[in-house]
Order: sequence, then structure tokens, then C-alpha cells
Amino acid sequence: NRIVLCEDSIVRGTQLRNLTLVKLWDAGATEVHVRVACPPLMFPCIYNLSTRSADELAARRAIRDLDAEDAGDLTPCLDESTRQYRDMVEWIRRDIKATSLSYLTLEEMVGAIGLPHSDLCTYCWNGCRD
Repeated sequence: NRIVLCEDSIVRGTQLRNLTLVKLWDAGATEVHVRVACPPLMFPCIYNLSTRSADELAARRAIRDLDAEDAGDLTPCLDESTRQYRDMVEWIRRDIKATSLSYLTLEEMVGAIGLPHSDLCTYCWNGCRD
């Protein structure tokens, strides 16, 4: 009854929360641990492939809800060693109703892909147009 759910990304969090996790809890899961194969998405896709607005992103909703006055400075939320990052992940975990939630770091994701960082667009995660 304990489940580890591997997810490619959490964009809005709505499908995971409203469809997948609800079904797992209803089916009798006692724990649902979510592991995400990328960092939290912080910026809308510059190629319009996913979200159109930062307000749609689960991470940005968390930041806005946790500290509306500082929502303009995302730097602490990009660094997994900071309290702000941990608070953001905890907000998302509660929002999607998971037992635990963990993301890969940008470095871990790039390493898993196996291509040079310079060959990848990472704008959605770090806001840099490399």
C-alpha cells in the first residue's frame, strides 16, 4: 500500500492532485511518495510548448502564497539548499496531497540526460537563455 510515483514534471499540479493521487488514495494507498525527474518549473516555456503564464506553475503559486512580498526574487527558490526552496517544495507537496515530494536538481537532470548542458534548453528551470 506504499507507493512511489515517478513523474516527469509537475507543471500546474492539478492533474497529479485531482486525478492520479486521488485514485491512489481511494484505492487504499497508505503512503504516496512523489519523485520528479526535473527541478521545479519556475518559468513559462519561451517556445510556448507548455504554460503560457508563470501564474499557472505550481512552484510560482507556492512562492506567491508563501511570501507574496518577495515573489519577484526567485533566486533563493532556485537553490535546493535554501529554506525558501524547501518551503516551496513542502507547499507543493501539501497542495498535491502527497506523503513526500522530491525533485532532481538541475545538475542531476542534465547528468541523467547525458548531453552537455550547452546543448539543452533549461529556461523553464533557471530562467537563463543559455
